[in-house]
Amino acid sequence: MEVKDANSALLSNYKTLKYISKSPCRHQSPETVREFLTAMKSHKLTKS
Repeated sequence: MEVKDANSALLSNYKTLKYISKSPCRHQSPETVREFLTAMKSHKLTKS
């Protein structure tokens, strides 16, 4: 992905990290997410 405006990209990243730091997902670790995805695999969910 090509970034055309570096300042806009930095601002977007900052806003995203600021939002995430105030939400419950800040307590999730990569291991927790991996365990969740592994547990959900057996349900064969689709994107639609």
